[in-house]
Amino acid sequence: MNKIRVFLADDHSIIIDGLKKLLQFEDDIEVVGEARNGIDCINMVCDLKPDILLLDLSMPKVHGIEVLSQLKKFKVQTKILVCTVHDEFSYFKKAMSLNASGYILKDSDFDSFLLAIHSVNNGQIFVDKKLMTQYKDLVSSGNDFNVKFTKRETEILILISKGYTNREIGEQLFISEKTVKNHITCLFDKIHVKDRTQAALYAIRNNFVKV
Repeated sequence: MNKIRVFLADDHSIIIDGLKKLLQFEDDIEVVGEARNGIDCINMVCDLKPDILLLDLSMPKVHGIEVLSQLKKFKVQTKILVCTVHDEFSYFKKAMSLNASGYILKDSDFDSFLLAIHSVNNGQIFVDKKLMTQYKDLVSSGNDFNVKFTKRETEILILISKGYTNREIGEQLFISEKTVKNHITCLFDKIHVKDRTQAALYAIRNNFVKV
């Protein structure tokens, strides 16, 4: 089993130590490093290249927002899950615009942390439940924070917006109808829609297709 390699960045030892003790009981997660300031975080993440970075925003030396900016500049492939006390939507928007893949508040329970880690690792965006309503309103207005799609997901989204059925999509892309359904499930999760009509509207709003 390939474990999810997690790096922890927080200036409070109690947070890092607590998460490490809890995560060590997860068979599919491995904590590979930790940092207590922004400079160390940037350097160590660039060096270790973990799968997931759990990043506090209120970091000494370099603020978490600047950490996000620097990691984006360096094109680091690590997925970043912001873990913070800041529940203001402005912080959330800024973090997501800088390629964060998720945002969870520190008062969340451990099961939520696990869900967030696995969701982000699977390429989905994770949004804390306290911010979800505002996030859905933002997405419905056409903002997607640069959601990352695979080439296949992009192809399928375009074909959905053109009215193709699952069978027709499969024939176009030379894949099985079951594979199409699996891709659509992941796609809908990423953009937080429930049906093909909503997906087609998303594609139009975000310029995947022209009308």
